[in-house]
Amino acid sequence: GLFHVADAVVGDALIRGVSGGERRRVSVAEMWAVNTRVYLGDRISDGLDSASTLDLVRSLRIWCRAMDTTIVVAMLQPPPEIL
Repeated sequence: GLFHVADAVVGDALIRGVSGGERRRVSVAEMWAVNTRVYLGDRISDGLDSASTLDLVRSLRIWCRAMDTTIVVAMLQPPPEIL
C-alpha cells in the first residue's frame, strides 16, 4: 500500500521522493482515479520485483473485470507467471 507515504513527495529527477515501486503504485492509482473505458500502461512493472509485478497484474485483472474496462500494458521481460 501507500498509506505510509501518504504525505511524501513522489519525486522527480531532482527530488528523491518515494521508491520506484511506490511511484508505480501512484501511477496505477492515477489510472484508476480517471473514469475511462481503456487504460494504457507503458512498462508499469519497471523497478518492481517478480512478486510485486504479479500482485500488480492480478490487481489490474480484478479491477478490470469489476469495472468492465480494458487495460493494455507493455512490459519489458515480464516473469513467466505473468503470461
